[in-house]
Amino acid sequence: MLSNGSTALRKTTGKTTAFRFTCQWTGQWAGLTWGVMFLAALPCSGQETVAKPVKNVPEKSVEKPAVKTEAKPAKPDATDAKPAATPSVPLTGVTFVKPETKEGAEKVEPTADELAVQDAIKSFTDAFNAHDAKLVAARFTELAELENGVGHVTRGNTHILEAFTKLFTEHPKVNLHLEIHSIRFLSSSLAVEEGFSTMTGGGAEGQHAAPHVDRYTITHVKQDGAWLVASARDWPAPPPTAEQQLQQLAWLIGDWVDENSSTTVHTNYHWSKDNRYLMSRYEVKREGQPPVEGLQRIGWDPEARQLRSWTFDSLGGHSQGLWSRHGNQWIVKLTGVMADGQVRSSTNVLTRLSDDHATYQSRDRTIGSELLPDHEPVPIVRKAPEPMFPKK
Repeated sequence: MLSNGSTALRKTTGKTTAFRFTCQWTGQWAGLTWGVMFLAALPCSGQETVAKPVKNVPEKSVEKPAVKTEAKPAKPDATDAKPAATPSVPLTGVTFVKPETKEGAEKVEPTADELAVQDAIKSFTDAFNAHDAKLVAARFTELAELENGVGHVTRGNTHILEAFTKLFTEHPKVNLHLEIHSIRFLSSSLAVEEGFSTMTGGGAEGQHAAPHVDRYTITHVKQDGAWLVASARDWPAPPPTAEQQLQQLAWLIGDWVDENSSTTVHTNYHWSKDNRYLMSRYEVKREGQPPVEGLQRIGWDPEARQLRSWTFDSLGGHSQGLWSRHGNQWIVKLTGVMADGQVRSSTNVLTRLSDDHATYQSRDRTIGSELLPDHEPVPIVRKAPEPMFPKK
């Protein structure tokens, strides 16, 4: 799915090789970001954790690694590249995609150092996949630095180990999609990697965090024959696309049932053909009344900069809702018109409890000028698929 990853240029003495490199964190296989973007979600701690700007730290307080004598890579230009949309189905492993080349073009083989950097990246992914903080930290130099997008710096291998230990403990289902746009060799012992990282699954247990995108720069150095990370930095990334914004509701895909003593609601959520909208079809059954069916479309409103839903029911009513997120809850401010022309409004709260359980509550309800009592939260469960061979 990531075959359209960004083309990167690797330049070595006397030749230039073009390639594309994409990878995906999943629960079964880890990609690579060297953890820099995760620090945005973790409080910095320890004596060696400081705030930006780094240049205000006295020189005598920290021994500078050898790499600091080299020129620092320039801050990426946010206009020259953009992250691809987060895939709806996570990929696993690391994928190298060869770019299209002109017929008859000379094939350029990677150098030993290029292969060694790629091997170091793969070693890191294996360590992250196992949530092994010690092996992850071992991929950094003793005085390595991690800087997140708001300027907080974690300095030193010991504090990097603490940060990853905390990350794996507090976010056991964290996933990451990484796009590597380039790996450039500045010398025989110095390489700079740039790309975009997208984190998903970073919420606390039972919660679902929205995708988080960062642009990053990583400096690799060669020490005693091994390629290690000397520094990793996050930069502000372009705002998420409409598709990425909608991914926060991807957990709804499937069939759901909610019921109380007098009403049963069956709802199916699925993607539109272009993945720009989350579509739903529902049926409401009440005792002594004919069923009511409805259609809903949820998408990103670029003007309001919020998720918006449009709903139409079989009685002739319609409504719109503006969605806002608060942790594992989505608050929907709903306004609409009933089939008889009366205006109605409500505040609906969707709370995700797990992958298969949620609650739904409607409150602040009005029809015309009449204020109605709040509903109690109604449990919603994911409907199990029908058996292929049902019992007779």
